[in-house]
Order: sequence, then C-alpha cells, then structure tokens
Amino acid sequence: MKDYLVLRRACEKIYYAGGGDFWFEEGAIGNDNHILYKAYTLSIFSMCIVMTVLEILAVFAGDFPDDEHSDAVTFALSHTMVLAKMSSVVARKRVVRALCRDAARVCAAHEDPQLMATKARIIRMNVAAYFACVYGSCVFYIFEGLRKLYFDGTHFVTIVTYWPSFSDNSASATAFRIICTLVLNLMMLPMIAFDSLAVTFLIIIKYKFITLRQFFERLEGEFCDVASRESLEAATELFERRVKEGIGMHQELLRYGKMN
Repeated sequence: MKDYLVLRRACEKIYYAGGGDFWFEEGAIGNDNHILYKAYTLSIFSMCIVMTVLEILAVFAGDFPDDEHSDAVTFALSHTMVLAKMSSVVARKRVVRALCRDAARVCAAHEDPQLMATKARIIRMNVAAYFACVYGSCVFYIFEGLRKLYFDGTHFVTIVTYWPSFSDNSASATAFRIICTLVLNLMMLPMIAFDSLAVTFLIIIKYKFITLRQFFERLEGEFCDVASRESLEAATELFERRVKEGIGMHQELLRYGKMN
C-alpha cells in the first residue's frame, strides 16, 4: 500500500475522532471549519478538559481514601499529559500537513509493492496492539469498579473526580461516575488516532530508507544492462542521473527525519 493511502487513512481517523483535518489536500477528507464539526470537536475536548480539571481538584482538595487518592493522582497526571500532547499536535497542524505531503511524495516512484505491503502490515499490527492495550486497560478499570461495587460494598468508580465525594452514593453521583467513565473511553479515541499517526510516520521513515538503499543497490544492474544493450556512454549518463536522484532523495529524507 502506498504511503499516500496509509497516511490519508491515518488522517481520516483523526478527523472522525474530532482532532481536525491534518491531510495536506484541502477538503479531501472533510471541512474542520464547518460549524457542526467545530461543535463536535469542542464538545469532545470540553468534556475531557472538565473531567481532567475535576481530577486535579480531587488530588489537591478531595477527601478520599488512599487507593482512590492514588488513582486520582495517576489519572490527573496522565490525562493532563494527554490533553497537552493533543493540543500541541493541533497547534502544529501546518507542520503535520507538511510531513504528510513530504512522506507521500519522497521515494514514491521507487516503492516496491512487496515492501510496501510488509510496511502496511507492520503499521496495522502496531496500531491494533496499541488500541488493544489502551481499551484493554479501560475494560479492566471498569471491572475493578464493578468489583468494588459488588464485592467491597462501596460504589462503582473508575476515575476519581472532586465531585462526587467518596461517601456520596446517590443516584446522581452514580450517574456522574458512569458519565466520567464514558468520557474516559471517548477521550482515548483522539489520543489513539494522534499516536497512531506518529507511529505511522516512524515506520514510514524506516521503510523509505530501505527503499532508498534498494534504489542504490539496483544501480549496478541498471548500469550493466544499459552498457550491454546500448553503450558505455549511455550507461554512464544513466548512472549519473540515478546517483543525483538518489542523493536528492537522501537529502529530502534527512530533512523529513529532522522534521519528524
């Protein structure tokens, strides 16, 4: 699969998760300036921000037993980092679009279909494993909340927020805890989408250098073939053009790697 398609699909997942349009072809995936999409994105990130703020308040102002206070610290720190990471990527949308454009273009004419198929399979395996780890953890948090409810005689809880308090077992408190659990699972979608794009970039860089190495390895065979069919002069001219092309691709890959 061509890098163009791999990166476009990764950008589509970010768009559908509410992260915005990071594809370099304007309007090819969607319009993230549309009022409905802006409302969709704002609602997702607003819920995540409110939940994270309540987690931070639980750490500094909440009255919880040691286990829940420890959970509050863990979630407050990790979710703050997640929001900061996603905000940083959104703020650098132009840079990410440039990376997508360069990654789709560099070495595209010399990509080996078999090598590209291997690369696509490795990307799918890494993204699928990451998705399974993230949502597997969420499932275990839910199981732990149900265990506390049915076996410890307390209440269902996954993440710990400033409200409701530990002693509040009212229907509204239970409903809010369930809503926070849903928001937690919703927050993971854009996070996975952004991280998957980063993983995709790293794997693509690796295989572009492999493509470049194979390009140089084929030069000897091309030189000998042209020299035997035409002339040594024609083979020399071809060799010179190919070397210049390879050096150009190598320079672009080095620049692309520094941007990444």
